Amino acid sequence: MQIQTLEARTLFSALFPQTDIRVDSNRDGVITVADNTKEETWTSGKLGAGAVILPNFDRDNTTSLAPDNWAGGNWNGRPAAPNNIIDNTADLADVGRFRLYRLGSDFESYQYKVTLQIIGPATDSAFHKGILPQDRVRVFFPSKQTADGNLTVQPGDVAVFGPGLGDTIRFVNNPAALNEYAMSDLGGDGYLEFGIEGLRAGAQVRLKLTIEYDPILTDIVVAGEPAEPPTVMTDTAVLRVAPFVLSDNRMKVKKAIVENMNRYGFDNAELRNTMSQVFGSRKVESRSGDIWQQDGYEIGYVAAPYGSMSAVLDLPRATDVFFEQGVTMRSFVRGTLLGSGVGVATDVAGFPHVTSSAFGGDIEGIGKAGGKPGQPGYMLASGMPQFLKDFIAAQGTHQVIDLKLDDWLSVAHVDEVIHYAADGKHVAVADPESAWALLLWAAKLNPNVKMHPTLNGNEWLPNADPAGVKASVYLNNPILRQQNMEYAMAASRLPAAWNAIKSALKLTEELTTPAAAGANTGTARLVRGGAFTQFLSGVKRTFQIKFTDADRYRLRYSDNGGTTWSGWADGQRSKDCVFPEAKAFLLKHYWTGVSKAGDVFTYATNPAATLIKMPVLFYGPDAFFQGAPIGQSVVIEGPPRLGAFTMNHVNSLVDGGTVITGKAQGPKVAWRGGTASDILEDYAAAVFRGAGYTTVRFADAAIYHNSGGSIHCGTNAIREIPTEKWWA
Repeated sequence: MQIQTLEARTLFSALFPQTDIRVDSNRDGVITVADNTKEETWTSGKLGAGAVILPNFDRDNTTSLAPDNWAGGNWNGRPAAPNNIIDNTADLADVGRFRLYRLGSDFESYQYKVTLQIIGPATDSAFHKGILPQDRVRVFFPSKQTADGNLTVQPGDVAVFGPGLGDTIRFVNNPAALNEYAMSDLGGDGYLEFGIEGLRAGAQVRLKLTIEYDPILTDIVVAGEPAEPPTVMTDTAVLRVAPFVLSDNRMKVKKAIVENMNRYGFDNAELRNTMSQVFGSRKVESRSGDIWQQDGYEIGYVAAPYGSMSAVLDLPRATDVFFEQGVTMRSFVRGTLLGSGVGVATDVAGFPHVTSSAFGGDIEGIGKAGGKPGQPGYMLASGMPQFLKDFIAAQGTHQVIDLKLDDWLSVAHVDEVIHYAADGKHVAVADPESAWALLLWAAKLNPNVKMHPTLNGNEWLPNADPAGVKASVYLNNPILRQQNMEYAMAASRLPAAWNAIKSALKLTEELTTPAAAGANTGTARLVRGGAFTQFLSGVKRTFQIKFTDADRYRLRYSDNGGTTWSGWADGQRSKDCVFPEAKAFLLKHYWTGVSKAGDVFTYATNPAATLIKMPVLFYGPDAFFQGAPIGQSVVIEGPPRLGAFTMNHVNSLVDGGTVITGKAQGPKVAWRGGTASDILEDYAAAVFRGAGYTTVRFADAAIYHNSGGSIHCGTNAIREIPTEKWWA
């Protein structure tokens, strides 16, 4: 509270009333005298202060199709008037409060005038600059008198601040203007409890109260009293509209969303049936004509001390039309998902749709190392446009990690390469090397084994049949190998994305860095080792490599620190080698320098690893060409942009201990002995179990894979709102 002196208007010397504006600055859900502390600045953290109000963008009203806080304009193709009232009891629960305390019984209200304003914050975000204070919040005048004589808000109360209503109201003795109210409302003891709802997620405003001594009689001079200028009291309190907090895989699914593509002549029935089995009534089938439900909207939540709601962030991509005019992801979001407890944020919806880096598949939330189960942490992105960067920065809840995928991935979305596990402890990353090695293993067991009967348009390749194409055909394609082992695995590409996540979350690798024996006489270096760690069931395995000449070596292993070694298996550094019994592989590009007979190298597995490699091969447009000999290059301009060649299991739908992923259509071989099974699918299941999942469901995802994505891209989910407070 501040008291200042203005120029003289009267000869009275007055005792000033200690009226006050009060918000829930300590965020405990109630307004008390304790909230007078630190009410003028907004800070986060356990010791932070400043009130939080909900953006009231769900729909409890029954008179409009628009959200409860709608400012007017087109909503879902229809005009909708501004909603300037509290609609009903459910709407009232989403409305915040602040109190304007009366002058007190010792003061005559007619001697004063009071001004209440909404003003901008002292420091504003780049995203919210230029947005007027009255376009950030809406304030409702109270009409319900309580038993103790106070006024509070109730359904039917009308807004006095907001879009089109201005930013100032005054309490005066003779109200005449539209924004003037009777000063007598502030006479006596108690308070007026206004309602306030947010319009812009993450925005800040300040409430400013000004009280002036303004007596009716200004021409009476009291003998002996010195002339003094009157005192003006001001009080300010800051409020922040709750930010949009992005959900992540740690949160259980409330509603799982998938488009019914069969109505448009495409088949995703198996995935939809699998989702019905997993989610039951929690499954929602959208009608948007769009296969990629992840791209048009992101889902998170907003929360304040008095309540919370799920929040759908409407993205520019949501306007794309494919099969039915007027039927889009935007029409689905605004017409079906919007409802009581599910709001729609339109803050970025009107920006130009010019880059896939603003699609939802390129916006993923993850936690922080050591963070609480629901506490927001990082946001993964790649090449995020400036408007979206500004919006995320204005929310202040997630730190963006740019994985820089745009120069080498055709669909440069983070969900193509990173899978944040539901336990919040593990991350699975796309790995071409383990995928290549699994195909080597399969071809070693059965040189004629085939794969991918319905993936990638392989029916156009030579020697294809209904069973697919031989795995050996892919292994003998030098362009495919180069695109994965040299291009994708260049240090600045896929490994850089791994390292960014590893560093941020303090993750540990599956394998130790290979060590050269001190007695080695060659200059050879083993850059990294390879192992099918998730097939080892928690065993810590140590591998030893010993060269017999400059090219040939032998490999053996021991388990759990023991001194008993397996028999030797032969390999060559000039070839990609797989060792099925040892569950190991060494690819030829792992070696540098010159090796000599007797040189020894060792590396070991880490059963407690939290960064887990998921086998995924990539390919570019010049790896295959319809009707051309296998391996023939197609002339393209610039560096290749790669897409997933094998089923991308990183790109999956998660709910607690359950994960739904695409069927691999990999080579079926008896890798365990006995019955043949899909080795790619089996390893993907092992990776998911290693990441903490207990149930792995495989569903046909060929329609998604052949269109450039997978199950995560084609689904979305409203998730449970965590109990952790984002502001703490």
